[in-house]
Amino acid sequence: MKKMFSMAIISAFCLGVNAQTVRIQQSITPTSEDSKVINLPKPRKEGGKPLMNCLNERKSIRKFSEKPLDLQVLADLLWASYGISREDGRRTAPTARNAQDISIYVVMESGIYLWESTKNVLILIEKGDFRKETGPQEFVPTAQWNIAIVSDLSKYGDVKDVAAVKYGAMSAGYVSENMYLYCASCDLATVARGMFNPEVMNKLLRLNENEMVMLIHSVGMMSR
Repeated sequence: MKKMFSMAIISAFCLGVNAQTVRIQQSITPTSEDSKVINLPKPRKEGGKPLMNCLNERKSIRKFSEKPLDLQVLADLLWASYGISREDGRRTAPTARNAQDISIYVVMESGIYLWESTKNVLILIEKGDFRKETGPQEFVPTAQWNIAIVSDLSKYGDVKDVAAVKYGAMSAGYVSENMYLYCASCDLATVARGMFNPEVMNKLLRLNENEMVMLIHSVGMMSR
């Protein structure tokens, strides 16, 4: 019973692969110049390091290698962070009242994309490299992906209510920790950032007045 319980925890939180087995590709771009959708590979839901190892190795890293990661790693990371894990539509990260208020945007060299988890695709929002606009720190544009965690506060009622912001922040925190654990599981570098210009991010992501960027994760290969 203990072994089965441990394996269940590992499968849920310690996805990914060892850095030595991470596949590399030259770039991540849509399938054609006019493509507005990137079809992601099916996420892998097994493997990775034991949970206690991931917790011990979880840390913020602000230095990234120039070696790119492939779409499989991105698909795994997104699923581990906030993917649908049950037939009833519930996810790998909880939200208050199961409001599922979180949206995830990926800012990378080829453009800004919204992750559509139900279809496992990235939808193009804006073509071009806007990574440096997601934060003032020097390391930000060197990360392969800057991943914005956005909460739709209207799902908690009045968006001006302190409770709505509190619940949205809680949801984002759960997603952030899943990102950290996945990255620890496969030796990726990541750091959660609260330092960004909200007005700039709202414009880049084309958010409405009910949506708020809670955190941004910079992610890339670990620099050796």
